[in-house]
Amino acid sequence: MKRLSEDSKFYKLFDQIFEIFLDFHPKEETVLWRILIIQSLIHKLLLTNKPEQEFKIEESQFYQILLASLATL
Repeated sequence: MKRLSEDSKFYKLFDQIFEIFLDFHPKEETVLWRILIIQSLIHKLLLTNKPEQEFKIEESQFYQILLASLATL
């Protein structure tokens, strides 16, 4: 993988983020993996519901989806 120059503006802004995800593996970083799964589920739920509609997912459905996702770890 090509590394960015440490002098670049982009590198300075995103250095910590790069460090977090460089060589990332779900089995080694289980908490981060769970946060990413939950965040993706929230985004998916928000995108599937149109703004003019009422939010139509039951709490139990969310937990079922979440548990199913976490079971893949």
